[in-house]
Amino acid sequence: MADKKQSMFGHQTTGQTNSRMAKMNELMNDDFPQEEPVEPQRVETLAPGDLEQLIFLGCIEDSKDIGGYKFDMRTLTGKEQNDVWVSVSFLNNETKFFVVKIAFLARAIMAVNGRALDMLYTGKDFRDLTKEGRCVRVIESWQESLVTELYNFYSEMVDRSKKAIDQEQLKK
Repeated sequence: MADKKQSMFGHQTTGQTNSRMAKMNELMNDDFPQEEPVEPQRVETLAPGDLEQLIFLGCIEDSKDIGGYKFDMRTLTGKEQNDVWVSVSFLNNETKFFVVKIAFLARAIMAVNGRALDMLYTGKDFRDLTKEGRCVRVIESWQESLVTELYNFYSEMVDRSKKAIDQEQLKK
């Protein structure tokens, strides 16, 4: 007959069962080499300044001199461009063509001769209008030839900004 012994749980076991239990106890008590903790892949977090740089990655600022006036301009972010298109989406195509130029320039022109564009507005409703509204009013008062010249310059800046980011780098 098989040897009968007490297991650690107080049950009687046979020799065969007992040897299995002994092996299990051995395995449980053995010190297994501990695996080195796997270091999670480091995710580079963006600092607030980094996020601003990312937003303006490819943004170009430049100036255009026309008739003794210096127009400081910059290219728009994607959100700013979308906001312009939404603001003119209700217009028909003939009207939209000229209004979209004004809307883009109202956001793209930062200053004229060093003075903020919205501060050039002198209407009685100055306080009632938003900054963008004042910028639009200023540009609406300009000759169409000036608006077209500045819009063409803005378009050239957009083309340059596309080249500022190497397309091969973006694919990686």
